[in-house]
Amino acid sequence: MDDLVKVASEWIQAVWNDKRLDWIERLAAPHCVFHDAAATAAPEADRAQFRANVEALQSAVPDIQFHVDDAFACRDRVVLRVRVTGTHTGPGLPFAPSNRPFSIGGITMGRYEDGKLVEAWNCFDLLGLYTQLGRTLV
Repeated sequence: MDDLVKVASEWIQAVWNDKRLDWIERLAAPHCVFHDAAATAAPEADRAQFRANVEALQSAVPDIQFHVDDAFACRDRVVLRVRVTGTHTGPGLPFAPSNRPFSIGGITMGRYEDGKLVEAWNCFDLLGLYTQLGRTLV
């Protein structure tokens, strides 16, 4: 189980912090499904769609960093409690860059087979994000 926590932590570091998007193909199985609680158009994404989502977010927040605050594994699953920080300076979100910094919490859970991610669930504090970026939800 500790190996899965290590794999999940390496994923966060490589994909999000180091912007090594080739790790998506390296660590996620070809049939991996990404579930996003906040997605409205496509709540489930394959690897290619997930990569496009990552690219858009990294474009919007070039200095984005994920900090793992807590991690545990049970059988074939890993749960990470993370803090995401950055400054919204570029395109990629559904509104113009705000040039504001943010810090939000989130939970991500992955299911693994043979050391590869096969399913992931993400839930982040989007109300906190939008508020910190000066947006209102109606």
